Amino acid sequence: MQKILVRVAKAIYDLILTSGVFSPVVGMPQLGYFGKVWNNADLVPRVKRMNDDWDQLETIRNSWPDNLEDDLLA
Repeated sequence: MQKILVRVAKAIYDLILTSGVFSPVVGMPQLGYFGKVWNNADLVPRVKRMNDDWDQLETIRNSWPDNLEDDLLA
């Protein structure tokens, strides 16, 4: 369902309103997320794992609008 909503929003915003200028689906993460929650021994591995998860999800979601223009005009 999220993929469909993203594709519709991207079609309206990126293709119609901004003339083909594509913006990423997932923005940049905020700096220092949860930095004060963990103690120093756990901070580095947990932040690295969180950033790796973020990057993986970002790659997947930013690929959702691929071929959007071809799909709409086909």
